[in-house]
Amino acid sequence: MKLEGAQREIWIKGGGLAGCLLFVAIRHAFPKQKVRLYERADRLGGSHTWSFHDHDVQSSSWSWLRPMLSHSWPAYSVRFPTHSRHMKTAYHSIRSEDLHRKLVELFPGDISLNVGEGDWSHAKIEAFSQDRDFFVIEACGWPAKAAPIYGYQKFVGLEIELESAHQMTEVLLKDATVEQRDGYRFVYILPWTPKTFLVEDTYYSNSPELDVPRLESGIEAYVSNMGFKIKSILRREVGCLPLALYEEPFAKGLKIGAASGLAHPVTGYTTPQTLRTIQTFIEMKDPTEKNYEEALAATRSYYRPDFRYFRLLNRMMFLAADPDKRYKILERFYRLSPALIDRFYSGHLKIFDKVRILAGKPPVALG
Repeated sequence: MKLEGAQREIWIKGGGLAGCLLFVAIRHAFPKQKVRLYERADRLGGSHTWSFHDHDVQSSSWSWLRPMLSHSWPAYSVRFPTHSRHMKTAYHSIRSEDLHRKLVELFPGDISLNVGEGDWSHAKIEAFSQDRDFFVIEACGWPAKAAPIYGYQKFVGLEIELESAHQMTEVLLKDATVEQRDGYRFVYILPWTPKTFLVEDTYYSNSPELDVPRLESGIEAYVSNMGFKIKSILRREVGCLPLALYEEPFAKGLKIGAASGLAHPVTGYTTPQTLRTIQTFIEMKDPTEKNYEEALAATRSYYRPDFRYFRLLNRMMFLAADPDKRYKILERFYRLSPALIDRFYSGHLKIFDKVRILAGKPPVALG
């Protein structure tokens, strides 16, 4: 359906991080464009924390992205049994409760919650009956997985309020000095306020199963061993990200985030790829269906050779490395240059980077 001379509305189906960021960027870049955000739950974002490195963001994206941030830190650190390092790279997080609050306050008339499939169909029928023209971009999360073999990054997190201040001012990105079990394991800490932080117990495992009560008890013991007394548990997070070992076909249609298949194969995160897709789209100056399709295709082409390389690294991690020795791969990786590490997380490496990661004697034989 196409109305002569009419501007098409943009409907975003899915109010997770990708859908919300696309919505914000379009409203920022095209103030007169009609755009609506539909979410099946009663709030945007669910119960999640999304984090990314400073280098993951193109400079042109900060004008619309920065107001959405919940917290930023100037640096982070990593710890391994034989190596620790302080990285002077800024790190940022967006909490789902903050994202929901900001968007509902800023754009109350353009966001619909509790939209089931029946309500979604009714909204489309109503739009057609009113001669309104629109196209849909799907931000509905991970597509169905057909390939038989995956690795998984899985985690349980607790947002904790302490009895006393913790004195942490930077992120502990990886503490891999903990007992290594069920694959490569590390603890991750985001300090929100002087008395609150998010602590996640994370695993790179061949299995998606999580014993949530046991891991929550382990997190509480970890915090106790740090010398802190827990006052209350404010929030819980549980996640499991599939990490592809082999190439998969991209899902057809207009999509964003995990639905587009553009997830970093090693980390499972989609933020750098989502931001590049969005920025490419809004820089086209005309928010049409064709331009979004071209922006998505350009992003996929940009990352395709890197993703092929990352899937090789996944096969080394999940198929060749002994589960309790996998941490050595990352311990070695964090001895490389900060610029290379930044490029790795952003998902786009130079040829020399790829050679350098595998040069010398890697912990897992390349063959």
